[in-house]
Amino acid sequence: MTKLVLISCVIMALLCPAGALAKEPSPAEVKQMQAAIETVCPLIEQEAGLMQQIALERQNPSGVVSLRRLHELGELLQFTRGQLVEARSEHAEGLRLFRDWAKKPLDLGFCTSWSKAHE
Repeated sequence: MTKLVLISCVIMALLCPAGALAKEPSPAEVKQMQAAIETVCPLIEQEAGLMQQIALERQNPSGVVSLRRLHELGELLQFTRGQLVEARSEHAEGLRLFRDWAKKPLDLGFCTSWSKAHE
């Protein structure tokens, strides 16, 4: 089984119940979706992780919130969101193909499943 067919199968298995897709994507479409997924998913996961770290720091059980740490995390979050905007723009066609094919946008739930399937 070629890598392209394998990737297509993984995407289908993660996303869709049997018969939910209108048509199977072409190899070129799979490549575009794969490039979008491989670029955008790590950034989506990083953004979610940073937001979780900020929330945890704000709820610091010791009662002392580190403003320096919040500032650092906030800067990282802004940088990650900037990268995410660029990646989504760069891979707009792959993301559109994914949304049309999967009937939903690329989101954290899919990205988490994708990452676990590729560990």
